[in-house]
Amino acid sequence: MSHLDVQLDDLVSSTIMLVDDEPTVIGALETFLEGEGYTNLVTATDSGEALALLESSPVDLLLLDLSMPRVEGFEILETIRSSDKLRHTPVIILTSDTSSETKLKALELGATDFLGKPVDPSERGCDEFQGFFYSEPVPPADCAALLADPHPGQPFR
Repeated sequence: MSHLDVQLDDLVSSTIMLVDDEPTVIGALETFLEGEGYTNLVTATDSGEALALLESSPVDLLLLDLSMPRVEGFEILETIRSSDKLRHTPVIILTSDTSSETKLKALELGATDFLGKPVDPSERGCDEFQGFFYSEPVPPADCAALLADPHPGQPFR
């Protein structure tokens, strides 16, 4: 097994939380991620439950819907970014509201990236998806270098 294989194994063993009040969206995301080799998926269709789960067991990546009953995604994002324990968690916003205002607000609140729903898997290649495990967005041009050495000088989070 090569060094690259070990690094990729580390990535696909990362814990990813999916938070969306629509079970069909959760199911589609699970199917896609499992097809890419990700096996540690945590799901929540209740936004209040999502916050409790995050506090008890931090994750490596959060895919977060914005429009949910009880607690909206923006509020969850604000809570995460104000938490010493969670503030470095990469958060990808998933929403059907792709207006400029919504994107801007999500990014200003600290979202790592923003994807419109329905999610088109061809919109993000596996290489770029792996870049979401970093607290800073990774430009597509840097994906090859990222795959060659996913954590230059850093331990895996």
